[in-house]
Amino acid sequence: MLARLRKVIVLTLTLPIACGGIVGDSSIPISGGIDSNLALKIDSIGRIAYVSADFQIWTANSDGSDKRKITQDDGKYTWPGWSPAAEMLSYSSFSEGAADRRNALYVASAQGASQVQLFENAVEDKPLFRIRSPHYSLWSPDGEHLALIARDQEMMTLYLIDSSGLMNPQELTEGKSISIDWSHDSESLLIRRDRDLLRAEVNKSNALVSVGTVSLKDRMPSWSPTSKMIGLVQSGVAGDVLTISSATGYLKRQLGGVSGNVAFMWSPKGDQIAVGESLDNDDYLLKRLVLIDVESGESRILKEISIIAFFWSPDGSKIAYVAIGDSGDNLQWRILDLGSGTDTQIARFNPSHDQLIWYAFFDQFGESHQVWSPDSTRITFAGSLAYENTQEGSRIYIADLNDVGNIRVLGRGYLATWSNY
Repeated sequence: MLARLRKVIVLTLTLPIACGGIVGDSSIPISGGIDSNLALKIDSIGRIAYVSADFQIWTANSDGSDKRKITQDDGKYTWPGWSPAAEMLSYSSFSEGAADRRNALYVASAQGASQVQLFENAVEDKPLFRIRSPHYSLWSPDGEHLALIARDQEMMTLYLIDSSGLMNPQELTEGKSISIDWSHDSESLLIRRDRDLLRAEVNKSNALVSVGTVSLKDRMPSWSPTSKMIGLVQSGVAGDVLTISSATGYLKRQLGGVSGNVAFMWSPKGDQIAVGESLDNDDYLLKRLVLIDVESGESRILKEISIIAFFWSPDGSKIAYVAIGDSGDNLQWRILDLGSGTDTQIARFNPSHDQLIWYAFFDQFGESHQVWSPDSTRITFAGSLAYENTQEGSRIYIADLNDVGNIRVLGRGYLATWSNY
């Protein structure tokens, strides 16, 4: 089982970033309700947007109350993303017919009204590489724009879109591999296009400015969440180096060498960086998790284990990570408390296909989709628990970290994301 799981994960990781979804999933029974066999504890910690088993977008409180259907027709929709103030949702439509390529990006009120189409793939576009996920979209922190990556079988195209829908989308660039990140002040969009690192100054000329180049082993450069400093991996004489750079690329400071394929995420305060290293250029699974202090450059190893994805809690006190279990039969959700050093298993599970895509590109999707509740006490995920019958289909789960073992079912579905508030 471990060999098969590794094969699925590696195949996912070798596919281009920001594609999402896998074609050909088996049918899952449709249900918008809550598992009646589980006692639900009422709370009001943010809201969850999720893709139901019939590919509609819903929102709900984490106890399953106050469910609202956001999409209003019989189309198929996926990958909901909350606006920063949790007032709007973005999501994509998709069609599975080879001759019918009506794939569009929408925004709608989080109250379930006022759906607006922002973008639609051109009829002449080549067939999508993955039908279930035609786009990747990322809200600017001020909620005024979305950066959108659309792709076909050969290329990715990056657009800048006004979230009101009053202006036509503007094409910024295209490439075989693109990742993006907004600066905390919404003024700049960082773009990794193949090895080139570029910056678009929004609301000015939108012209692309070169910041430099990155290592092929750097999955996604990103802005500090609190300043105009950029984290990236660059090639050095002795190997790849994690580097902090100014927005222009002229001022740089090296934090330390890294090994193999690398993924990293800034802490919410921007004072630390969690770095995952595969230790082998031919391996895509992360084998070591390191914590680096940005100011001093001091580092310490947090874990040495096969890790697929990791996510900072909003309060910066914990890191949730997805690891391959010792038996290899399934994945584990684990919570690492940085203060006490405790490492707690929360769940053993098999992810939905869409959830696995999220994990495979977690450093990109971690910017647009939230695993954690706003108060850092809960996480959400989709798939099936290790002891469940997988024939029942994928479910949306809520795990309460204050009550380990309390895993509640929100409903049937492929994917879920928490609001920031």
